[in-house]
Amino acid sequence: MKNIIYLLFISIIFVSCNKIEPINQETNIEKKELINEPIIAEKNNQTEDWEINLNDDLWIDLEEEDIITARFDMLAGIYQDHNTLMESMQYKQFVEYIHKVFKKYNNLWWKENEEKNNYIFNRLIPKIVLKNYIANWKISEKEAELIIQSIKRNDLNTIKDKKLLTQKFKIYFEENKFNPFIKKLNVKWKTKEEKLDLLFNEKDWAIYNILSNRYNWNKTWIWYKPSDMEADFMVYLNQKLADTFDIIWVSEKEVIDFAYKKYNVNSLETLASNIKTDFENIITKYNLEWKIPLDRYYRDDERNNIFIDRKTVNNYIATISESKNNKFISDLEQMRFKMYLLSYFGRNRKDLNEDQWLWSSRTRANFIDKTHWKWIQNLFRLGRYLPWEEVKIDLNKNILD
Repeated sequence: MKNIIYLLFISIIFVSCNKIEPINQETNIEKKELINEPIIAEKNNQTEDWEINLNDDLWIDLEEEDIITARFDMLAGIYQDHNTLMESMQYKQFVEYIHKVFKKYNNLWWKENEEKNNYIFNRLIPKIVLKNYIANWKISEKEAELIIQSIKRNDLNTIKDKKLLTQKFKIYFEENKFNPFIKKLNVKWKTKEEKLDLLFNEKDWAIYNILSNRYNWNKTWIWYKPSDMEADFMVYLNQKLADTFDIIWVSEKEVIDFAYKKYNVNSLETLASNIKTDFENIITKYNLEWKIPLDRYYRDDERNNIFIDRKTVNNYIATISESKNNKFISDLEQMRFKMYLLSYFGRNRKDLNEDQWLWSSRTRANFIDKTHWKWIQNLFRLGRYLPWEEVKIDLNKNILD
């Protein structure tokens, strides 16, 4: 899950699922000069292939723009830091208003209205946060990105909430997934080949059942997670898989060799090429080219409309797969499984992403296909909810209960 890089005179970098670089605090630029400088989203060689100036006049006639700007200016004047802002009732009401605006334009079919929602997401929201907090040195870039993502995703969890959700999800995962799964693993009298096969076959699918919890974590509705939290959780799951290898007495090298033989590849690059072929076959087989976004991600409001419950997910799958739900789900899971393998086997590839390696969703999708990486990531995210599974975490329950 790196996002657009926002530069404000000097590099001010925001990343939704990756590292956020520190601002240069030694600059002598006065605040009033800094505020007047253009706010730029610059290309990132691993992700974006374009650059924009957030202050450019796009000729978007958004009637709510002045209201949105004025309301956030007022909030930023009252609440000087990230925590007090996000905990306030006025902020919650502001986010609710933003999403009413999204809903309004979603219900109108003209292309102009699609452009308005994209403008709000990609330009207006980052700009009002940058102007009110970063330009005035009130908060860190990391905290500012938390606010940007909170508004976009209607995410009202504070960083304290996110840490508690993560801690509780680990308990949920171990009690409901990992421990029962390990207890059921029957490797007595099995050959080495049979042990390796149970890691990959769809009946046991040990690797998938462990690593897919990287995304089941999202089903706690934790929403946006800072890069250090993402990295810590990936290290945790990687270790759980390594523990599984130890329990059944196989080495990681044996697992890699088995996977490469199974998929007739010999490197991470050829495994990525194999996944790209799967992706292209899915697009062709289900005529998806005009059914899902190609040049951008699903917006958060779009994902919110799809991933409400099992019924909405199934209806969406039926629409795009032409009612071939089961076959589509199977094909998508096969592709996702290989992407998990790519992530795990490439977990030390710091030359691609020094913080999240090939567990970085965007880095991984770009590694597979530099042209259609956003589309690949859209399909991957869709597969997260197939089949639908509720993950219920009670924040009000004592963690020791």
